[in-house]
Amino acid sequence: MAVNPRWEHAFADVNGTRLHYVRTGTGPLLLLLHGWPQTWYAWRHCIDALAQTHTVVAPDLRGMGESQFADDGFDQRTVAADLHALIAALDFPRAVIAAHDFGALPAYQLAVDHPQTVERLAIIDVGLMGAGFEDLLRLTPELNLWWFGFHLVEGLAEALVAGRERAYLSWFYNGPLVVQRNAIGPGDVDEYVRRYAQPGAMRRSFAWYRALFADAACTAAAKEGLLTMPVLAIGGEGSFGAYVEQNLRNVASEVRGVVISSCGHFVAEEQPQALLAALIPFVRTS
Repeated sequence: MAVNPRWEHAFADVNGTRLHYVRTGTGPLLLLLHGWPQTWYAWRHCIDALAQTHTVVAPDLRGMGESQFADDGFDQRTVAADLHALIAALDFPRAVIAAHDFGALPAYQLAVDHPQTVERLAIIDVGLMGAGFEDLLRLTPELNLWWFGFHLVEGLAEALVAGRERAYLSWFYNGPLVVQRNAIGPGDVDEYVRRYAQPGAMRRSFAWYRALFADAACTAAAKEGLLTMPVLAIGGEGSFGAYVEQNLRNVASEVRGVVISSCGHFVAEEQPQALLAALIPFVRTS
């Protein structure tokens, strides 16, 4: 899919780093946060529909995509501080946030640290470490999240993937995590590989995994004080499904769950219209 040429590409200097973001629309702020191994581009099918009522901003998270290379600061609290500073730099008092995969970790932490800044929070196809997601990392025939352990091995993961980024990442885009095969087409893979094959990009992306133990400690320490803003938990039927709601009920008091049928992990690309059907009424409610 060709991206809309009317979308603005801009940069913001925040919290000691420089974030690239795409912006369009007017109205209240809606932040769209990507996961791994993706960039802002994961939201390309959803941006225009959401921009009918909101100022939509889809950043490349710290060290990812076109954002400034970073050597550290990939834990959820530091990235949450990036997002808090980004909201301020955009001159908004608060935001609605929709976050997929790794983007959910700093989104949750931002809601903990600055609850007045997060009006509503949608979490898409992931659970939070420190709130039970770590229990799913035990290898079983039914759920084998093998890459979590692989990415933790500093130096080795980078060495084995170097020069093989396309083959490695394509396993995620069109392998068992996906129900709608080819939803992430060859041109889309080109876009992601172009970003992740940059020098040091895979190492930086693995740093998200290497911060998970610190993230789990943050969440475990915070979860007794439940989030009070509305939370929408969205899972792909062929991925984490209803577990997303189950996990988020450990950290939030007002949670509604939606399971997207015929969908794997990459919800915004596999079933964008179904995702929008869930997101639009949620983000438009004030």
